[in-house]
Amino acid sequence: MLNKNVLTILFAVLFLASAAYTTVSAADDAAVKQAIEKYAKSTDDKDASGVSSVFHKDAVVYTVNQFNNKVTEMSLAEYVDEIKKGKFGGWERSLAIDQVEVYGNTAVAKVTLKDSKLKQTEFLSLVKMGNDWKIVSCSLTREKA
Repeated sequence: MLNKNVLTILFAVLFLASAAYTTVSAADDAAVKQAIEKYAKSTDDKDASGVSSVFHKDAVVYTVNQFNNKVTEMSLAEYVDEIKKGKFGGWERSLAIDQVEVYGNTAVAKVTLKDSKLKQTEFLSLVKMGNDWKIVSCSLTREKA
């Protein structure tokens, strides 16, 4: 009888711990998606400060241009400068958050942005800093839509 009670208590503790973890993960999943949505909208609106707010200050952006096979590495400052100059952003694209995986204070996401001419696939790495999720790395590929 004692063993049955111990097993019941153990099962209840494991169930409650699992439920608590799922709740935290669901909240983090939503917060990661919110950061991604803000990044996409800020880029489309040429809102450099909005883009800066969702990136870690030491973030790196890698672009792979499928048209000329050129790979470019940019710091956050360089990326934001390109937005300010109008080289990136300024038009509306559809956003699809294809996949998000949260692991504690880190997350990865696959995102697709499309307009009538281009399809951009991005792989984002994020970290949780306090209560905010920040993009630390963005690797993207552009190709014809």
